[in-house]
Amino acid sequence: MKKVFSLIMVLLLVAMVAVLASCGDDAPGGVSDDTGAKDTEEIIEGDFKISVKDDNGNSKVIGVNEDKELASYTITLPGNASETLTNAAQRMIATIEKKAGTTLSIGEGSKAIVCAISDEFGIDEYGIKADGDKIYVEGGSEESLVKAVGVFANAFIYGSNKSLLVPTGKGYKYDIPYYLDALTIDGVDIREFAYFSDAGNESYVEPDRKIDLFAERANEIFAGDLIGIKGLPIAESMEDGGHYIVVSANSSMVNPYSIKVENGNLYITGSFLSVDAAFDAFVSDVLGYTEGTAENGKVIDLTSANNTEGAMDLTVPYTKEELRQLFVETYEDDTKIISGTHSWSNVWMIGEINGTNVQDVVDGFKDKGSEVVALLELDLGKYGIYRDVNNGVDQFLQYDLSKLVSESMKHVSEGGVICICQHLSNPFQNGARWYSGVLPNGDADVKAMITEGTELNAKFRKSADATLRLLEAFKDNGVPVLFRPFHEMNADWFWWCVKAGGDITAESYVALWQYYYKLITEEYGVKDVLWVYSPSPSPDGYSAQLETTMYQYPGDKYVDIVGVDAYSLPYANSGGGYEALMKTGKPVSITETGPTRFEKRDIEGFTYIDERDYNCEILLNELKDMLNAGLKISYCSTWSNHLSILGLEGTAEFMSDPLIISREDLAEYWKNN
Repeated sequence: MKKVFSLIMVLLLVAMVAVLASCGDDAPGGVSDDTGAKDTEEIIEGDFKISVKDDNGNSKVIGVNEDKELASYTITLPGNASETLTNAAQRMIATIEKKAGTTLSIGEGSKAIVCAISDEFGIDEYGIKADGDKIYVEGGSEESLVKAVGVFANAFIYGSNKSLLVPTGKGYKYDIPYYLDALTIDGVDIREFAYFSDAGNESYVEPDRKIDLFAERANEIFAGDLIGIKGLPIAESMEDGGHYIVVSANSSMVNPYSIKVENGNLYITGSFLSVDAAFDAFVSDVLGYTEGTAENGKVIDLTSANNTEGAMDLTVPYTKEELRQLFVETYEDDTKIISGTHSWSNVWMIGEINGTNVQDVVDGFKDKGSEVVALLELDLGKYGIYRDVNNGVDQFLQYDLSKLVSESMKHVSEGGVICICQHLSNPFQNGARWYSGVLPNGDADVKAMITEGTELNAKFRKSADATLRLLEAFKDNGVPVLFRPFHEMNADWFWWCVKAGGDITAESYVALWQYYYKLITEEYGVKDVLWVYSPSPSPDGYSAQLETTMYQYPGDKYVDIVGVDAYSLPYANSGGGYEALMKTGKPVSITETGPTRFEKRDIEGFTYIDERDYNCEILLNELKDMLNAGLKISYCSTWSNHLSILGLEGTAEFMSDPLIISREDLAEYWKNN
């Protein structure tokens, strides 16, 4: 139990009681109500003294000396004193004026009442003591310092003699028995440490670094019942002789974490998610603290003997084959469609709705009072979380990888599905954007690209490296995913597309797909992937397309799911392309959709405004029209931002329609299958 001390002023002589009773504010004592102090209840002969009592009635007596030169004192505040603290000092001045008729000023002086924040105190503690001609009114934080100022003004001013009652010895201290009296790491006090992130601020997609979030949470716990220290700072670099709590949130293995003392520093290591679990374990397991256990203080010195490891318990509720079966069953069921949407990034387009964070999209649905979409599609390349540098070589920072895989696995553990789309950089970098341009020599370049040992093959593999790392990370965490590479290949806007004049033939495209398939499944051993073939609709009535949906089909062995990227759904079966996909026997899906007609306006980035007031109700009706026309659908995934289920009007109503399968629905499905 925390002690609540009361300040009680005791008078010099018994004979003064009657006089002081008639003096009102001139009497020592009378601590204001907000300090929790009790009225004076005993008189001690000799020097002035203060009796301090806790809630149990136990008291200790603190001696004070009478200083009759009150007018010679000034009040000194910290140089960066806030308005709150300044106002408290002004109240002190007003109290002194009222009780003693003496006006003090704020400033420096040989005799001063020094108001300061001190590391001597826990964040909720404060004290009053004398040192020579100075009186120190201190607190462990600004809030507690304000309390100390109030206690001093009300209890230590003796109006009759216009004097200060100056604490002797160790003075007065309002202290709290925190769980720890002291915490050291290899003998160094925790107050000497700073937080440091080994990711620095290198993240391309996360302006608010994990270290900021970690420090905020850690400081809150440290400042509470644990030890009562003020917040530790964040260091931008590790300097020689410094002491650090090094936070590493870079692991692509989502569940494991470790806590270790090494070379005088404390290392808390895990993934973007498990590093938080690591800190929880540090507090509860290593330090043995649970909230509210502040009855008996103790000292802990952490050494390498305290090193430990642990793991979160996020699990994957399905296998690859069970995931495949889900899409097959849904495809055969005309009463259900799996919902999906693209998870946008802030690299090329700045949008209000979808962000690089998977969790942002999930939270967006919840904020709208909606069930969460079942399938979330990640994007790699120019649209996604690669860094477009080094002549088309995409870089995937380890912190961003950990964040993406961690948040994706959390989505999966709650029933959801992850799909990966890829806007792969053009090895030649001869287009307006990284994923555009052409292969100058068409089929010859494709052949060189898929021939081991060639310069072009090395460039292609380097561009694909980030994708391979992501797929490996999902494999290592046991997460089956959908993979949708080289999409819209029968159009003319990506470097892998068939071009006017047939620059890349169907045979070359198929060879490229099959090479990539073998690279991923055989060389990298990533087999828990469902491959999605997703052309644009066939050209009849949809002039931007150059070939039919089946023109570049890689073959049944290399494809698990087929679908179309159709912006608006009345175009989905253009030229009979959707029906042609149905003849493969694979589950067919709407792999990308949204309104067709839109304008682009520059409002702090790009904002898409649909000219038809397209909304989720229109999308839902278009899906139902397709089903009524005999066009079966396994899943439907919208594009991003204002073109997505989340961005379009009517999100919650769409997600609650009996036709639509949400993440919540899938969670129940996995339990029962």
